[in-house]
Parts: sequence; structure tokens; C-alpha cells
Amino acid sequence: MSIVFIGYKCGMTSFFSNDGVVSPATVIKVYSNYIVDIKSLDDSMSLLKISACPISKKKISRSIVGFYNKIGLDCFKYMLESKVESSKITDFKVGDILPLSFFNVLDKIDVIGLTKGRGFAGVIKRHNFKAQPFSHGNSLSHRAPGSIGQCQTPGRVFKGKKMPGRMGNVRVTSKNISVLDVYNDLNVVLLKGSVPGFTGNRVFLRKNF
Repeated sequence: MSIVFIGYKCGMTSFFSNDGVVSPATVIKVYSNYIVDIKSLDDSMSLLKISACPISKKKISRSIVGFYNKIGLDCFKYMLESKVESSKITDFKVGDILPLSFFNVLDKIDVIGLTKGRGFAGVIKRHNFKAQPFSHGNSLSHRAPGSIGQCQTPGRVFKGKKMPGRMGNVRVTSKNISVLDVYNDLNVVLLKGSVPGFTGNRVFLRKNF
């Protein structure tokens, strides 16, 4: 059971605690997350659908435009669902904005985002291989991966072999990130350490119950 907020990464800064400890912190600006649908799954669980980041209706399909017109809201770029306890959202209805009060200082949350794209990378950068000797007769294979298999048997390269290729730009989840502070007036959450992606990257903040 969890509830997910949509936001974006503003950058990093330093956070000074009351006892003088300095921690690296990531600033997350949380969009206004609108509740667009609530479905009851059973007596205790509900499916909560939220949307964020307004967008022109010309950039989304007409079926989605009709969905937003039906509930009387503007069109949004992002939409996601999360399964939560019905008791957690009894005070909310369709059209309300999810408050940041779900987050408290020292909470542990999960952050989901895309890692920075590194382009085509070799095995040293991509898989942390060791470079070959730069002397003693080795003239052309300094950063080469080396052997990638056997001979006639098995006569192929095994799947999953670590080789050069496209690096980064994959969806990852950083778990148990500590919440350093919450600024309700600014819609900002301060997280300890780093989170996936570049500045301006969309991230999902998942609070587990």
C-alpha cells in the first residue's frame, strides 16, 4: 500500500540540522497533484488516480480530454494510480489536491526516476571493467573487453554478456530516502542525498504505509 506524488528535481543543496550536522540534500518541487478518480476495490482498499502538470488539450488524445471534461478539470500531462487504504483518503474527493501532509520529517520514502543518459559507452565506463596493459606489447586493446566466449562449443555469445552499449536513461528506484524537511507553502520536499536523474527530471515520490 502506497501513495505516489509527482514532482521534479530542482537541484541539490546543503541542509544544516539543529545540531550542526551538514547533509547533502535534493530539492524536489511537487506538482499540484489532483485526484481525478477514486475506485473502491473492497471494504478496506481503494484505487487512487492522480494527475499533475497542466497541458494543452491539443497534445493529448480526445478520449483523455473527454475524461477530464467529465470531471470538470483541466487537462494534465501525467496520470498514475496507486493502491491505498480507504481510511487514508476518506476526507478527499475527486478534484481535490493531495496535500504534502502525507510526508513528515524523518520519513523513509522511495524515489522513482530516469537516470542520466550517458550515450554509447564502453565496458570500462559501463561495467567497471579493468583496462588492459598500456605497454609490454599491447598496442590496440587497451580498453577492449577481451574474450566474449569460447570456440566451436558453444559457438555463440551468451545472453547477458557485459559488452559496450547504451548506458543510462533507465527507470530506477532509490529506496528508503530520508525526508529532511517539508515546505508546505512552497510545495517543496527536501530529501537526504541524491535521487536519480538530472535537474528538471520528473520523479515520483512513493510513501509506503
